[in-house]
Amino acid sequence: MAKLFIPNDLTRSQLDAFRSIEMELNKIASGGSVTTGSGVPTLTSNLQDGSLYYDYTNLNLYAFNGINWNLATTQLHTRYATSVTSPNQSGKVALASNVLGFSTQPFDAEGDQLLWRGIWWGSAIASINPVDYVWTYTSGAGAVSVNIYSSNGNIFRNDTGTTLLRADVDIGGSLQTDLQHNGFEFKWTLGINVICVDSSGNIASDGMGNIYTDTVGLTCQARSASLHRADSNDSTASLNFRQMNLSADDIDNAKTIRCEVSNIP
Repeated sequence: MAKLFIPNDLTRSQLDAFRSIEMELNKIASGGSVTTGSGVPTLTSNLQDGSLYYDYTNLNLYAFNGINWNLATTQLHTRYATSVTSPNQSGKVALASNVLGFSTQPFDAEGDQLLWRGIWWGSAIASINPVDYVWTYTSGAGAVSVNIYSSNGNIFRNDTGTTLLRADVDIGGSLQTDLQHNGFEFKWTLGINVICVDSSGNIASDGMGNIYTDTVGLTCQARSASLHRADSNDSTASLNFRQMNLSADDIDNAKTIRCEVSNIP
């Protein structure tokens, strides 16, 4: 595999683009090195025939023929999209319909950055088929955060009241829809153990501040057939457990409840 030498003076967007095209450069290099720089290449010593040089300022690719550098017949084309579903490990999709909002521009009409970038090495005229491109998230767009929303704050006054706890998943600065949340898997824990809830999503406890959890010695189902693990993978329940209800009777002084979210694309 050819090695891609990345200069240390790149901007974040340039570096992000390099990570996306590194695999493609290695595919077309014929045993020589792959180097990068700004402008037309000048170095010719100690180079093998088939070496590549990528001009990251003008987006030009040069191939070395053993004597001289020549502008390669293949050119780099970049496209953007609002959504890409089911890309394989190489970043390719099987169907054009897997790519929505296929665009030549990185921002939409409101000035928001599109979440996906596609690259394609080809002829001077760019392909209009999204299947030809290798798709990756744009810089920072894939960041995932999970926030726990509480409908009644995080403090119970006078040991009374209830609150709804809901896990909200944010990807690339965008809160996911309820339909998208339905595809995620949730697991609520207290310490290292999964919390027990009833079929309505109410947290189970002894009513004196001790929340029931699923342990090796005593599972939720062993406590009561009406209880389930607050886990999307619990086969005894039909809920996805994005949310559950907490009562003041479930808390003594304080409790730290965590939510793990998986199956996020």
